[in-house]
Amino acid sequence: MDLGDVVLQTGCCTLLAAIAVPASAAWVLLPLGPRRGICVLSGRAAGAHDLAAYGSGAAYEIAVRDDACWGLVTLPAASVGMLLAPPRGATIHRPGTVAHVRADPAAFVRAAALLRAVAEVATNDPEVFRVEEARRSLRASVLDSLDGLLAGPLGRGGKASRWLRTPPETAALRRIVRAADDHLAAHPAEGGDPSAAATAIGVAEERLRSAFVAILGTSARRYLLTRRLVMARASLRSPGPGRRTAVAEVAAARGFGDIGGFSRLYRAMFGEVPQPH
Repeated sequence: MDLGDVVLQTGCCTLLAAIAVPASAAWVLLPLGPRRGICVLSGRAAGAHDLAAYGSGAAYEIAVRDDACWGLVTLPAASVGMLLAPPRGATIHRPGTVAHVRADPAAFVRAAALLRAVAEVATNDPEVFRVEEARRSLRASVLDSLDGLLAGPLGRGGKASRWLRTPPETAALRRIVRAADDHLAAHPAEGGDPSAAATAIGVAEERLRSAFVAILGTSARRYLLTRRLVMARASLRSPGPGRRTAVAEVAAARGFGDIGGFSRLYRAMFGEVPQPH
């Protein structure tokens, strides 16, 4: 939902992603549940009232073992300090940084309830938010909720939010995950062999495997497979103007030599047969 300089997104899905935040944006991500398994946000298992704040250009990694819902607020990076009042030194102001925040429980519950309510109204009665006054009111409510999450409701009987430190080793492991993902994006046909990926980026295979487990809570092989399937689906859904891409061509370009095996994996992940759109 576009609220002018603030964009609100909600969704429910099984998440496994490593991407970069746009250079012009800052993100605040709230895992909303249900969360039956482990939710790992950029190398840290998220507690019941934890969220993550991303500066512009930061690496965004998330893994959820089971289906989960989430809310994402996108802010203009240049205006974060004017829109919000996070504590001094909060890393959301700095490009390329990620912060884990342990929010006041009451503030988290209020923010989560707001995002869920917005998603429900937008689904069932989208005309409501086409009224400018409703959009302005929602924008103010979203920013007020973020202030409560990032700074804590001081003076209102609540707890100040804790900005958790990221260990230096975690930062090093996140760089390995990012390098492996960048390599796969540039050379998708080389497939999902962790050994080959480790050699390509210049780290030991065991180090690569450890990095994926630590940062995304999953194996390097599973991530690389998932990433290639997602890339294949994107190619089938957006083949380019005036062009229908053959399934076999897409599979081969993503390192799947066996079209039958590719089809089985694709169906298992997306619940549909691979076909051009």
